Amino acid sequence: MTAKDRQLDLNREVEDQTNRIRMMNRVAAETGDTTNNVMRELGDQKEKIKGQIDMVRMCVVRATR
Repeated sequence: MTAKDRQLDLNREVEDQTNRIRMMNRVAAETGDTTNNVMRELGDQKEKIKGQIDMVRMCVVRATR
């Protein structure tokens, strides 16, 4: 194998590794986005549940008066 062939092989390996790292970064970013969306949804659900609990409490207070 000539030095030129070896250099071409090394360049291909570097390019493959770079592409793998890019894909991993993309997956990491998408995972972060998904996590943020899930946390936002959980926060929204928490507020809705809190509102429903408060409504029930107000009904109970009114019924006991």
